[in-house]
Amino acid sequence: MTSERPQPESRMGLPAGPAWNVAWSYAVLRFTLGTTFLVHGVTRFVGGWSAFADQMVQGFQNTFLPDFMVRPFALSVPPVEAVLGTLLCLGLFTRWTLIAGGLWMVALVFGTTVRQDYPTIAIQLLYALLFFVLQVWEPANRISLDTLMRKRRPKEE
Repeated sequence: MTSERPQPESRMGLPAGPAWNVAWSYAVLRFTLGTTFLVHGVTRFVGGWSAFADQMVQGFQNTFLPDFMVRPFALSVPPVEAVLGTLLCLGLFTRWTLIAGGLWMVALVFGTTVRQDYPTIAIQLLYALLFFVLQVWEPANRISLDTLMRKRRPKEE
């Protein structure tokens, strides 16, 4: 027997009471992480996509990873981060976006570890932790396009 009672919903379909705080807190964290990724991606496009890739390739010069492997990955960074950020900000395909973001962080941490850039690894691990927290709390993703789309789907009888 549980002591949990069903939470009432407001007129907008959002949870009332303490569940409201969880839903809004989740949305703020999701939007903040999304904004970070979106701005990372966009500024790398604006600052010169190829120049960003060249700089990343240069950073791997003294590692075992060859340029022909680093450059395609480097070129993928701006669009991947921009797409992940956009989807997180909108709350669209959130579960799959969080999974993709977590896997993206694995790839980034791998490369940064190869370069032995430990201060950057610490920051990347914080991002990975945020992806984990958002994935665990994904049922609180009530303020999102995912929720709006789910409510507009015709119910199957």
